[in-house]
Order: sequence, then C-alpha cells, then structure tokens
Amino acid sequence: MSFNELVLKKYSQTKKHVLFEELQKECLNNFTDLGIPKSKDEKWKYINVSSFLKKELSFNLSSNKKLKKNKETNKIVFYNGKLQKGLSSVQNKNILFFEFNDAVKKQEKILRKIINYNKSNYDSTCFLNTAFLNESFLLIIVKENTKINETLEILHLYDSENEAICNQRKIFYINKNCEINIVEKTENIGKKYIFCNSMNEFLCDPRSFVNYYKTQDSENMSIIDNSFINIKKESSFSNHTYSFKGDLIRNNIYADLTEENSNVNLYGISFLKNKSIVDNYTYIKHLVPNCFSNELYKGMYDEHSRGVFCGKILVEKDAQKTNAFQQNNNILLSDNSRIDSKPQLEIYADDVSCSHGCTIGQMDENAIFYLKSRGITEKEAIKIINLGFIYDVINNCKLESLKQYIKNRVLK
Repeated sequence: MSFNELVLKKYSQTKKHVLFEELQKECLNNFTDLGIPKSKDEKWKYINVSSFLKKELSFNLSSNKKLKKNKETNKIVFYNGKLQKGLSSVQNKNILFFEFNDAVKKQEKILRKIINYNKSNYDSTCFLNTAFLNESFLLIIVKENTKINETLEILHLYDSENEAICNQRKIFYINKNCEINIVEKTENIGKKYIFCNSMNEFLCDPRSFVNYYKTQDSENMSIIDNSFINIKKESSFSNHTYSFKGDLIRNNIYADLTEENSNVNLYGISFLKNKSIVDNYTYIKHLVPNCFSNELYKGMYDEHSRGVFCGKILVEKDAQKTNAFQQNNNILLSDNSRIDSKPQLEIYADDVSCSHGCTIGQMDENAIFYLKSRGITEKEAIKIINLGFIYDVINNCKLESLKQYIKNRVLK
C-alpha cells in the first residue's frame, strides 16, 4: 500500500466535525495532489522525506503501558498523540486549554481566524496535518493582561507497539498584554519508529511577549515541525530550537510581522552525531514599518550527521525602517559530516538595515593545542570549544534549567 493510499484509508475511517469537514476534505485533496515533499521542490531540495516514511507505518498507535501520574504543575501531557488529562495539571486560571470538540464549541471564531490566515503558506505536510485536524489537537489561550510566572511545559510522549505516524496540532492565542514562557518536548520512549507531523500556530495580540522553546532529542524518530507566528503591534516572539538527536528533523518557521514595532527572534542549536539530519527552514516577512527580526543558528555536526539551514527574510515595499539580521555558523567535526546553508534577503524597501551571513569551518587546531598545553585532554578541549561556540545562543535562553540541560548535552 502506498503512503497516499494509507492516508486515504485512514481518512475514510476518521470521524470529522461537521463544521470543519469541508476544510479537512479540501486539505486532504491538496495533499493527495501534492504528495509527500520531494527534493525537486525548492524548499525541500536537500532532503528526501519519503525515505523516512517506512512501509510498515500505521496511523494507529497502540500501547498497554500506563504512565505514572504527573506531580508537576503547569504541564500538559500527550501520550501517543492523545491528551492525558489525568497526567496534565495547569493550575494557573489565566491559561485555558481545549481539545478539538470543546474548542469548536467555545472558540470557533478564533480557530477559523488563525487557520484561515496561515493556510496560504501551507505545504503538503500542513495539508496532511489539517486533514486530520481533530486527531491530536489542543487550543491554548492565555487571558489578556496576564504575566505567567510559571513555565508552561507541553510534553509529547510516544511508545507504540508498532511503527507509526502521528499528526499533532496546537493553536496558541496569546491575548494582549501577556507574557509567557512555553517549553515543548517530543520524545519517543519506546523502541518502535515514530514519524511525527506537527503543527503549531500562534496569534500574538498587541504587547504580548512569548518565549517558545523546543527540544528534539530522540532516537528512532523523525519530526516535521511547522510553526506559524502572527505578531501584532509592540509584541515580541522568541523561538528557541535545540536539536540533538533524530533520524530526520525538519523545522519550518513562518513569522509574519503584521503591525508596527513588533519583533521576532529565532535561535537554534544543532549538535548531531551518527546519521541524524536536521533541516531548519525559516521565512520572516516584514510587512509593515518599524519592526525588528534577528536570527542566530549554530550547528555542530559529527560522524555522518547532516545539517541544512535555509533562511529567508522578506521586506515588503511599505516596511521602511526595518532592522533584520540573520547569521548561520557551523562546525564540521568529522570528514563525513555535511552542512548546506542558504541565507537569503529579499528587500523592496529602501530605508532599511539588513544583513545576513554564513560560516562553515572545522575545529580550530590552535585552540585545541592551547588547551592541551594547559593540561586539558583533547577530548575535553573539543567539548569546551564546542560550548564556547554556541554560548551566545545559550545566553538568549531565559530558563536556567534548560540552559544547564543544553550545556550538559554538549559536554556529555
């Protein structure tokens, strides 16, 4: 059975919501027309997604394991794509979350507003996800005039008895005058291969401040992760992506600065070994004047690992007084590792300050020699240099526990 046939079979068995069935059918048709992304598509030219869709994949995740009850607060847990209410605890009353049926019943206008705005940027993986919109879904709303002091953690755990694919979807509505830190982790704790097709959509109302962190550190797992971010007046959104392990990890980030004096920061660290692949694709649109964007991605690739960075910044004609900066720096730690980097600027305004750059190099032998002359082993010297290389990215992380996790991961 081909993958398209598998998708059609699953769709025929899926219960759709009457108010969104037309949208889901439209997205299914778009997916079947386009198919899985191919390397001949410019956005996907460096990787072959179909090679990670194994023939034995199923849309049905099965497991008899029972997870221990979570004692932490401000934590939302999914297990094999399903929300685990008994393991989730959000005690802050200014954070609301809804599964699909409740979200349609109580917040249909918000759902349609966010989905309809982003739909023009959907690729086939997004169409596939939306065709199964109600399968693994969560709407999160932060009430206006709220500063959330506790970090909200969203944990996706997978442990299936069969190799499987899952579409997970979250929509975030951050009301005006809000501040929140969100950490998302996706982990395969089982032995069977998981292909995770994920989507996150953010609407950030005026004067909202969001720090969104995601860690990707699982064996026997591939992740396609699409994030769409709509940033309103005087708001700030910072996205932090930390990738350490995975068969294939593809992160697509689309950020639109739609009202004046808004800003977006995209930070990324990739530290890979074995045959892991991480492909970061970013597209920032400056649509109005007086906005700021900053991208800083750093990668370290060892053994047979591979990295890809493709970042595009668009500055529209009316987006005067734009400040936009993009930097991608990489170190190849072995002769068999590889990095492809393609920074891009597309500017139609004349009163702007924009720059982009890319570096690819190898370990500094003089720095290693210096540290060895101070009594440090070569192995430890390389770890110290690696940590120093990514230190400016780590410093933009606001969470001390996450900072320490990254440091430990690099020094491991």
